Amino acid sequence: MFGVGGGVLLVPLLVLLFAFEQHRAQGTSLIALIPPTGVLALLAYSKEGFVSWKTGLLLIPGVFLGGIAGGKIAKWVEPRMMRQILQEFFSRSARCKLSVPGGAKDRLFQ
Repeated sequence: MFGVGGGVLLVPLLVLLFAFEQHRAQGTSLIALIPPTGVLALLAYSKEGFVSWKTGLLLIPGVFLGGIAGGKIAKWVEPRMMRQILQEFFSRSARCKLSVPGGAKDRLFQ
């Protein structure tokens, strides 16, 4: 739940405890989480041989364009709707994790 996934904790904390507007909280979490955790995670996975460099490099243009498009679309979404979208994403992600055989539910209730 930490690393880049720490945004699950960081974004609500920035909104609730520091009165950040939703868009600002999400943007702030990106700069706080992605560079340090992304680099450290890449180094750790690479050291273990778990990085497909060719595939990863081929994915960069799509990820780059998706990030630009997502940022532009986010400007048009009201903060309340942004929170609802984020809440629904987290809820669906949790349900998915709990429903997958061998997933979180199986590990939690062993």
